[in-house]
Amino acid sequence: MSPLGSDELVVILEVNDNVVVSAKEGNDEGLSFWLILCTKPLHNIRTPFINKWGISNYEEGANVIRGLYYQKWGNNDNTYVLFKDS
Repeated sequence: MSPLGSDELVVILEVNDNVVVSAKEGNDEGLSFWLILCTKPLHNIRTPFINKWGISNYEEGANVIRGLYYQKWGNNDNTYVLFKDS
């Protein structure tokens, strides 16, 4: 059995699952990955929208998951916290 690919993983995510996603190089927090708590499994966007960070690349018909991301805490690379508004 081979490891799950990213597309296969997204399909099986359920509410309260945690997943690690590679971050874009040069992001504001200088991180190489995001640790995300799934709050809504894979679903289809019915209307385009802009998220609270001003990102508007969410187009009608796109398949996405909704989640909260854990923020790195302090100077320890192994410490993350989950804020309700993240």
